Amino acid sequence: MISNQSTKYFAVVRNKIGHDALKICYDHLATIDIYDCNKPTEDFLTFCSRLITTSSKGNNSIFLLNLWGDKIFTRDVIECLSSSINLHPGLLPAQAGSHTITKAILNQEVCGCSINQLHNKLDKGNLFAECCPISASDLNSGFELRSLINASLLDMLKTNAHWILKLESKSLTWAGNNGTYQITTKRDVNIEQTREISSFKTSYELLAWILAYDFACENSLGKIKYKNSSGETKYISLKKEDLD
Repeated sequence: MISNQSTKYFAVVRNKIGHDALKICYDHLATIDIYDCNKPTEDFLTFCSRLITTSSKGNNSIFLLNLWGDKIFTRDVIECLSSSINLHPGLLPAQAGSHTITKAILNQEVCGCSINQLHNKLDKGNLFAECCPISASDLNSGFELRSLINASLLDMLKTNAHWILKLESKSLTWAGNNGTYQITTKRDVNIEQTREISSFKTSYELLAWILAYDFACENSLGKIKYKNSSGETKYISLKKEDLD
């Protein structure tokens, strides 16, 4: 194990991928202070307070593992870190932000995944590793792309954890070179979250749009608006769970 008494490891985990990543980290670390995103926000604030308090004692190095976490870290948290890792479903630095998989399907872009450091600016931290990109047009759905990216992230972490989790990695300066990919934001995707069926120019465009949302959580699920034969407004959507 690479951890020692002078290094304190903190982890924020969410969903199965986060817990699977945590298991990989356990192979290299003795102890980790953990916050699960399923717990109340109050617990997260207490978790951050412990992190900052530990750092303020002046004799500990702080390493934060953001394992699929969906929480926003304040500047004082990030600035007290000696190092960190973050799992990101997109090719950085250009595919920063949220909903990268949905956007890749909509635009038929290449997509991949990255492991980077946390930074005060969203997804601008130094890169540790990126997977080989795949074209969204080669896949059948967002669910398939999401599953592939999840598996790639875990494989990258398992392959590189022995050096990524060392504090010496904090001096990494490579920032990646993927300027051809579009930057995505939550707002960009949510603007199109509900569309009139008449706005689609072709059936292919309609199908691609539906498949881009088939893995999404309920509050991000895309919907198509139409009127039935009685003139009533109706909505239709497609999720992977509905097909099983």
